Amino acid sequence: MAKKSAIPGNRIILVDALRGFALFGIILAHISHSYAAGPLPTDVHTLGGKPANEMGSMIGIYKISEFVNAAFVNGKFYSLFTFIFGFSFFLQTKSFTRDSRNINLQFFRRALCLLLIGFIHQLFWMGDILMVYGLLMLPLVFLRQLSDRRLLIIGLLFVFNIPGMLYEVGQLFSNAIVTNSDDKEAWAFYHIISVGSLGEIFAYNLQHLPGKIHFQALSGRLFVTLGFFLLGMLAARRCWLNRVLEVKNKIYFIFLPAYALMIIFQLITMKLNYSDYTSSTFEIVLGSAINSLQCLCSIILYISFVAILFFTQHIHKLFNALANLGRTALTSYLMQTAFGLFIFYRIGLGMFGHTTPTYNVLIGLAFFGLQMALANIWLRYFNYGIAEWLLRGVTFWEFQKLRK
Repeated sequence: MAKKSAIPGNRIILVDALRGFALFGIILAHISHSYAAGPLPTDVHTLGGKPANEMGSMIGIYKISEFVNAAFVNGKFYSLFTFIFGFSFFLQTKSFTRDSRNINLQFFRRALCLLLIGFIHQLFWMGDILMVYGLLMLPLVFLRQLSDRRLLIIGLLFVFNIPGMLYEVGQLFSNAIVTNSDDKEAWAFYHIISVGSLGEIFAYNLQHLPGKIHFQALSGRLFVTLGFFLLGMLAARRCWLNRVLEVKNKIYFIFLPAYALMIIFQLITMKLNYSDYTSSTFEIVLGSAINSLQCLCSIILYISFVAILFFTQHIHKLFNALANLGRTALTSYLMQTAFGLFIFYRIGLGMFGHTTPTYNVLIGLAFFGLQMALANIWLRYFNYGIAEWLLRGVTFWEFQKLRK
């Protein structure tokens, strides 16, 4: 039986499913680190927050999970999430263009609202990305006018972090080595997780907000994020995701090579022994380039994987569940943080250091399944997630009906 179009009305359901799938990877990335979004002392800086000398016979499982996390999870799903953000941004511009109100003013209000939500989220958790998205929405308003060719060139230059690489290359002449953060600072952050009150968490995260922004700029991560925004905009403008659904019989010829390249790139990275903290500047530059290639491959890999879900009849319900979650992505992202803080920080159950990476992943999978079920139930009775409703209301300066 032929599939229905993946474009019901003005909403591309594949984009929703990809957004939901990105949330799957995001919670795995965060929960495998026990929601520790800052520096940790060396003897507790492992994938699950458990000291290495206590891993025992679990060290083999730890190494396997570390490889899988590095190759397929860490940074990869944020790349997909960011790419889809840029894709959705272009769709919004088309929607706003049909509105008689000032499009730039609408985007300014939307960016300001996202920035405020991100700031509040940042107070609770240092790993927030919404503030960065809110900041970068402002240049997107002007960059959307670029031609396809310029979007592609500038997007790739930023994704490969050429500005950051030029800075790093400049350090070659001084033989600079990037060193790890101060151990005193690492212990301070460990204190926040293990015994910190809510007030102490707020104070710590607010105090370190300027340092976070400085790091994002100096490391070039702001450019990388903007680059994926631009590539997402280009993909939407050229209708690339629609074309994915037109190549059903060839989708595995996209998925399998992308999968193989992800593994190859990770093996090269391991051979290089690339690390942000201990490698030479040359190794950091080369490792960064390989990581960018991995992230680009991951987007192709995960888009083709979600398309396979769409084409496979007996698991099409999973595709629809991901799409419903994607429609409430902002609310669900904030819920994931609340869950992580409750499980691992002292303001909740205080389980940091008491669970292994394997247990953490199982906990994350269970919560993600719960999120999909809740999103499905919620959208039966409501038009939007709470955060989506707020963001939409501020954007148009008119709050629409939340309940159906």
